[in-house]
Amino acid sequence: MNAKNDLNVMNKISRAPLILCIGIAVRDLVFRVKAMPETGRKTGAESFNELSGGNAVNAAVGIARLGGRAAYCGPVGEDSDGLLNNIATLGIATGDVVRVPGARTPVSGIFIDAAGERTIATHRSPLLANGRCDNSDALAKDCDALCVDNRFPDFALPICEAGMRRKIPVMIDVDRGMQADHALIRTATHVIFSAQGLAETSGLPDDFAALTLMAQRTSAFVAVTRGPDGVLWLDQTGELRHMPAFSVKAVDTLGAGDVFHGACTLMLAEGRGIEEALRFASAAAALKRATFGGAFATPARDEVERFLVLNS
Repeated sequence: MNAKNDLNVMNKISRAPLILCIGIAVRDLVFRVKAMPETGRKTGAESFNELSGGNAVNAAVGIARLGGRAAYCGPVGEDSDGLLNNIATLGIATGDVVRVPGARTPVSGIFIDAAGERTIATHRSPLLANGRCDNSDALAKDCDALCVDNRFPDFALPICEAGMRRKIPVMIDVDRGMQADHALIRTATHVIFSAQGLAETSGLPDDFAALTLMAQRTSAFVAVTRGPDGVLWLDQTGELRHMPAFSVKAVDTLGAGDVFHGACTLMLAEGRGIEEALRFASAAAALKRATFGGAFATPARDEVERFLVLNS
């Protein structure tokens, strides 16, 4: 079954929003350590796991765990079958990936310490940037929203343009720096930066100044996630707003930001307001941080809803 048929069938069997997640797929090699070793020193790992990861894949996994329907599209290596088969077990449609000749799937070495913080080194084939999608309109046609990372902006742009023409939510996750005037930032309804992504893209250290600058580059809603410090965004009057993060004991921060983006997109696809969407996403990300397993540790929908009631 091809991806378009996958999406058609998924639409017929469920009313849950269908969200297409676009971007990078990565083999995550995850080592748990008590503490990061000093330079030049060795240390033992308490455990090792290989997970299917990458921003867009993690967002799709989070959406599926939270009761939405997810599909993944992106340029992938020729050796991607294992990764794609793994996420397909969650019902995530994977039939429309673009396999790039000669490219291998990106690999990340990830070290998670006792406080749940992660250190990541990733190798990505430059050939993946050559991947292009030739059925953008067909992909966007069957979706209720798009959730896009900025690892392959030229790949994602035509699909986002198709989504904007359909007037569906188009969420861009600016996880790392990019050109502030790139068309992808303008081709969105919502742009949510990581702290690193906002500073590198804007060139400004102050969040309010940086968000104000980016709001001049796009008509989209703009915000920045700051982990345990919560979320900052500009309201319709240009005022800076803040939502504190939920307090949890962090066990594993891997994928928490991606789960946040996926959860927020799911809420927008359901027609929720932005503050409700941000609060739900913050709760989902907090519960994920409290459990080891990357995005696969995303809580079920009812767990998030109970958590929100208890923390209201």
